[in-house]
Amino acid sequence: MAVSISRKAAACIAATVGMTNQALGEPETIIVNGANPLVVNELLDANVTIEANGELSGAGGITGLVTNNGTVAPGEGGIGGFVIFNGFQQSSSGLLNIDVSDVNGNDDLLVFGTISLGGSVSLNPMQHGDGFSIGDTRTILLSEESIEGSITGLTVSNDLLSRAFIRPSIAVDGNQLIVSFDQLSFVSNNFNSNQIAIGTALDESLGQASGELTEFAADLGLVSLAETAAPLEQLVPEGAAVLSTASIRSSQMFHAEVEKQAARGIDSAKTDGWIGWASAFGGFAENSRQNQGAVSEFDYDIYGVVVGADRSVGKSGRLGFAVGVSKAEIDISGQPKEAEQKSIQASVYVTYFQDNYRLSGALSAGYNDIETERHIAFASGTPTVTGDSDGYVFAGSTELAYLDDINDMRFEGFVGFDVHSAHQDGYSERGAGSLGFDIRSKTETSVRSRVGARVNFWKDVANTKFKPHLKAAWVHEFSYDENEVSGQFRGLSATRFTVEGASPAEDFAEIDAGFNYQLSQNSAMYAGYTGLIGSNETVHGFSAGFTFAW
Repeated sequence: MAVSISRKAAACIAATVGMTNQALGEPETIIVNGANPLVVNELLDANVTIEANGELSGAGGITGLVTNNGTVAPGEGGIGGFVIFNGFQQSSSGLLNIDVSDVNGNDDLLVFGTISLGGSVSLNPMQHGDGFSIGDTRTILLSEESIEGSITGLTVSNDLLSRAFIRPSIAVDGNQLIVSFDQLSFVSNNFNSNQIAIGTALDESLGQASGELTEFAADLGLVSLAETAAPLEQLVPEGAAVLSTASIRSSQMFHAEVEKQAARGIDSAKTDGWIGWASAFGGFAENSRQNQGAVSEFDYDIYGVVVGADRSVGKSGRLGFAVGVSKAEIDISGQPKEAEQKSIQASVYVTYFQDNYRLSGALSAGYNDIETERHIAFASGTPTVTGDSDGYVFAGSTELAYLDDINDMRFEGFVGFDVHSAHQDGYSERGAGSLGFDIRSKTETSVRSRVGARVNFWKDVANTKFKPHLKAAWVHEFSYDENEVSGQFRGLSATRFTVEGASPAEDFAEIDAGFNYQLSQNSAMYAGYTGLIGSNETVHGFSAGFTFAW
């Protein structure tokens, strides 16, 4: 027959058990394993050791020491209590399984003797009334002595609490183990800034959201706060944040090809008529930064083609135009997030030379077709979230060089300046319903200076002209120092957030090496490598092409 033992009665029994044990010696030891679970609804005179797969349950009491390496579940088919009279030890593998009702109290464990705690608690909420309340506390373990150790994990068996915007926490307070019903939150000081931004927006969505967003929040409320960092990271639209780098670097690579042709213009000064040219270019890069102890990193590949033509203007200049297409692909390292951009750009350029000086410049405008994609593994159905947007880029560059020919070598010292402004339209993500974002439009502008030198070496190879060249420069970024994007959960303007991707480098060492090879009197080919090495960004670029006159 089950017995209900009051705390006063338990104290009397504890004293009686102590005198009996002194007279009769230690009680027997019972081993509980998976094959033999133990249900105690009376007073059992024994020491009990619960193995990793074993379980002790019931609404009675144990006179001896209980060592829990498995599961202790007070109560019998509902809310109930259990008494241990000679100490309780729970190891790191031990679990305390507690039912808790919104109106009928909760399971509890009353212990006489020393308590040493480890392991975890599993909380089983049961609703019998209007629901649980934020700020409520429940004592699930009470001792006559102070409690040593602590519980390292807390799990919740269903989403009753999270749907009431409650996240339980557990702590030892003197001689009690207490569960507190706190306001549900997804923000921790241990998170990086992007996770905090999304967590704050998710907090602000509670009570407003529906559908997929509500289900995600309820599921996320079942795990500990520390465990929410990874699911929050899946929400961060980092691909949208770093697309500015793809836009600006694509524009810069396009302009680099135009500038190379403008620099070659001085060798075509006396060429009447037109000179046409075509280049293929590509590059790959890695960009990283520290974000509150976490490394934010992305890789990008850019490749494209550009064609152009120019002709002499008077005796001292050339005027030309160019059109190019390119594609940029971005992967966020360690995350299932991608972004892609297809671009078309057009440019006009001019070269003016006088004595030992060359002045060149170019203006361009372009259109970008943008796509983003990320996968939310934590959400039900593992949805793929996609976005489409348009973008525009406007750019201008200029370079002033001093030239001096020495034997078979041409030396150029130069200074340059370029501006690239990339705009990205706002868009709404698809594929995850209310769990998607409304991404706001953004504009990023890069303003750079270049100071350096080129050396062109002339050689006769089989009666043709072969001209290798080397270039070294310092590139400094004045304004473009961040990659960020703002947004909100779809339709919820109060949940606005801003997240950041890895920042572009402020200073680069630029190294360029390549050659021109004269194929005939009216044609030549060229190829080269350009490396940009910054503190947190490294870019490797390649190009090859040909020119022809008519």
